[in-house]
Amino acid sequence: MVVAYSRRRQQRVGGGQSPAPADSNGLLQRGVQALAVLGLGISAYLTYLHYSESTAALCTEGSGCDIVRSSSYSAILGIPVAMLGLVGFALILGISFSKLSPFRKGLSLYILALTGVTFSAYLTYLEVAVINAICPYCLVSASLMAGILVLLLLRRPLVPGLSTNALKWYSGPVVLVVVAGSTMAYRGADTVEGEATAFQIALAQHLTAGNAAMYGAYWCPTAPTRKSSLGTPSSTSTTWSATPRARPPTRLSAS
Repeated sequence: MVVAYSRRRQQRVGGGQSPAPADSNGLLQRGVQALAVLGLGISAYLTYLHYSESTAALCTEGSGCDIVRSSSYSAILGIPVAMLGLVGFALILGISFSKLSPFRKGLSLYILALTGVTFSAYLTYLEVAVINAICPYCLVSASLMAGILVLLLLRRPLVPGLSTNALKWYSGPVVLVVVAGSTMAYRGADTVEGEATAFQIALAQHLTAGNAAMYGAYWCPTAPTRKSSLGTPSSTSTTWSATPRARPPTRLSAS
């Protein structure tokens, strides 16, 4: 009787317990797949915009979306950043459905997600500190990749057959390689002589559309420096001299 009562009690209590690790990991896996599908769609759309040079939906012309996409940071080594995101989300989705061993699948998904999050964080830094513009679509894509990493971190075990301490030896090099590699690839990307930055071009287009003019004295020693801060002549607005010895004004169109 005692044994039977104990078994019945375990059955009643077991009905209110949290899901078994396998069930929990299954839910997390489906969450990873759902986020990967969303990221795949956004990356595909951004890749299309990159090649079609169309204005992104829900973004006004000349907004942060256009500035970021037209900047020299929108591609790395000639490859559109959006396409890299497309490949990353596709790999995550494909591996999540693959028949790889639990160890290889878990480690591959973790490394891909960590790589994506690190690169997305680096690009967000560039948007804020260098480009001075924010692309909402890029932030959504970065958030989806971060969500995938969080779901993977909730898995138990995180990587079957690999301890958490051992996994740290993979994490450090991945972050270091992504940051160092991106920095080297982007070195001088926005300081090429003869080219204006995306922000300068967008500013010049805005000033040209409003018929704005810059007034300066051609004989002033600081005038060239201030003028060069707006970019190359092809990207600046009309310049007038503010002195009686004025040279004829020159109309310069924004490119």
